[in-house]
Amino acid sequence: MWLRRHWQLALGCGLGLGGAGQFAVGAFGRADFDSTVAQRFAGLGYATACLVCVAHLFAIATAGLLTRRPVRLALVTLSAVFWSTLALVLASGVVFRVASGTYITAGVLMFTMNGSDAIAHAAQGEYLRWAIAAITVFLLFVFTGIRTLRAASESPERAGRRDWVLGLGLLVVVSMMWMRRGDTRFLRGMFISGPLLALASSFDAELPRDGRSARGGLESMVFSGPSRAAEQGFRDSVEKTRTDGCEGAPCGRPNVLLFVLESIAPAHLGAFGAARPTPAIDRLIAEGSLMTRAWTTATHSNYAQPAILSSLFPRRGNGLDQYQDLDYPRFLYHDLFHMLGYETATISSQDEDWQGMRRFQNTGTPTFYWYSDDFKGDALDSGVERTVPDEVTTDQVLAWLARPRKGPFALYVNFQGTHFPYTLAKGNPRPYQPDEPDWSSYSYLRYLESDREVVKNRYDNALAHVDRQIARIRAALEDAHLFDDTLVVFTADHGEMFFDRDMVTHGRTLYDIESRVPIALRWPGHVPVERRDEPVSHLDVMPTVAEWLGVPPHPSWQGRSFRERRRAGGPQDAVFLNIQGLRSVDGIVCWPYKLVVDRSGKQAHLFDLAKDPAEAHDVVDAEPAIVAALEDTLTQQFLAQLDYHREDALALRALVFAPRLRTCPLLAPRAP
Repeated sequence: MWLRRHWQLALGCGLGLGGAGQFAVGAFGRADFDSTVAQRFAGLGYATACLVCVAHLFAIATAGLLTRRPVRLALVTLSAVFWSTLALVLASGVVFRVASGTYITAGVLMFTMNGSDAIAHAAQGEYLRWAIAAITVFLLFVFTGIRTLRAASESPERAGRRDWVLGLGLLVVVSMMWMRRGDTRFLRGMFISGPLLALASSFDAELPRDGRSARGGLESMVFSGPSRAAEQGFRDSVEKTRTDGCEGAPCGRPNVLLFVLESIAPAHLGAFGAARPTPAIDRLIAEGSLMTRAWTTATHSNYAQPAILSSLFPRRGNGLDQYQDLDYPRFLYHDLFHMLGYETATISSQDEDWQGMRRFQNTGTPTFYWYSDDFKGDALDSGVERTVPDEVTTDQVLAWLARPRKGPFALYVNFQGTHFPYTLAKGNPRPYQPDEPDWSSYSYLRYLESDREVVKNRYDNALAHVDRQIARIRAALEDAHLFDDTLVVFTADHGEMFFDRDMVTHGRTLYDIESRVPIALRWPGHVPVERRDEPVSHLDVMPTVAEWLGVPPHPSWQGRSFRERRRAGGPQDAVFLNIQGLRSVDGIVCWPYKLVVDRSGKQAHLFDLAKDPAEAHDVVDAEPAIVAALEDTLTQQFLAQLDYHREDALALRALVFAPRLRTCPLLAPRAP
């Protein structure tokens, strides 16, 4: 009875719940990275075999211990909790897949563990009904499991040789299959086709080394990144050009104002053709230099924003980097300007503690810092984060700007109104109506497709509000006769989806609707009024700003000035992208091609952005030579990143800065 009951539990979870989950995913869980029907059936069979193997081995290993009542009760409870937890994981994985387009992955778990307070807050808010339902189902499963197994445990049977042979044979078969999971495209798709397999496979979403390290190994890394001794030359150069003692600006050097907005794809701005204008932003862009082909480094904020400030690519390991280990050199926005004698400040609507971003920004350099934790009023609730109303952040900006100062200022402003759920404080204008979605189904992971236009109205209201805050700051600087003496940099951390690819919000993909960003600079009489189309990255912002200030790039920075790119000629600089959140995905842009390697989905995609800006036609099978060249460049760059940040490479990091970014390979022209 004991063995038979465990087989029934395994088959019930594997075929019963697993089959129901596959039906739900097939009916409701559309996404670009689906497995085929054949892969799903094969995955269902393999996952069931794994569960049967576990159940069989547990049952025969514990059958002889059931004669003692205390041990029997403990084993019954343990087994009931295990199978109930497994059933809950299966059901949760399917719900998450339908809601978000992806199964629960290692990255999702890491996000959850690091943001446990925020997740608990979300569970008490918009996800409360789901939390209550999950706990209720779990307790019912445990209660039912204990009752079922208790009766079976009172009739124990000893395991025979045949039982052990069968169990070990099953273990060998499933182990051999697991070891071959990456051998073919079919197997790769099979091993991501269900919640358990996808979760297990996500812990193995690593770069394929194929016996290689970064080209030349660690020894060559000494030459790929500048020597740490180069920093002294940088400091000497900066010291010669300090502007201490200047009253106001510019004294030959401007004030600097960096705006970073949340979740703004270029298509959402009037300057790029959006039907609804963003007048303050559009005017700013029209008066300066706009990079029309610009990409973020990642489509989740905890990677994208620190990369802007540091010009360091956020790929340091195979798992999510939450900035616990900061034993590598970094030189941020406020570090540069403090060294130049500027007064510096970071004023943000955001919860800068999210996923460790505050740790990354804390370099020991004194600077004024204000963010959501410093706000004591009624915060806006975004589910997992508490943000400051942007008008309050603007008040803080204006108060800081009104302070008397001896020299120029460098200010970083982060607005969050356009982060989901796009909430405005009461009393703010909301011209686009209706903007109240069905709150019973409105969440970051998913909302009703019938609410799409309503949600876009809500987003556009938030964007219009952010636009008004930029106008307020501009007006204050103009009144003080400082605006034209200020180098303004405008960008967004990443884009946003509204059922693009049947997904919502961000952090899911590297498609351009998420990864393309606006980057514009304004400084009358210095920065030309133009639109430029060479591919650039957020990593290039800090080097570009430094060049406009007449300062060399810090040797730790991995980006390159837009101006230097234009002068240098030669091979095109590659633009690198990645995600290590809901999914693990890497990408490279070598115009006009963009290669995306979905390590969670075990597949690659290639797009010709010049011919197919909507990324509707995957040409990965039609262009094997281009795929191979781009994938090699991508892999070599990221292996270099991983080797540099290895735990045992501390001595290397003491000698050299991070590896330089690879240039694009020579790509054969596409056949007509």
